[in-house]
Amino acid sequence: MPVTDGIVEGKPVSVLRDTKCSTVVVRRLLVFDGKLTSQEEDCILIDETVRHVPVARSFVRIFYFRGIVKAICMEDPICDLIMENI
Repeated sequence: MPVTDGIVEGKPVSVLRDTKCSTVVVRRLLVFDGKLTSQEEDCILIDETVRHVPVARSFVRIFYFRGIVKAICMEDPICDLIMENI
């Protein structure tokens, strides 16, 4: 899958657009603590494991979208930002 460049909260990131993904995933290190909501969600990975992860609202800018998104925060995603089919 092609990886492109983007911006999360003013920081350059690698972006993967995954049309089968049902949410936005952002690398936790890119999210300021103040951007975290009080929510947490379960994320089911492709190998059917479940991770309980925090939710944030972050500003993203990529070639086909610019704005604030609700994103789940993961420690080790395959790219800095994984975008659902927005």
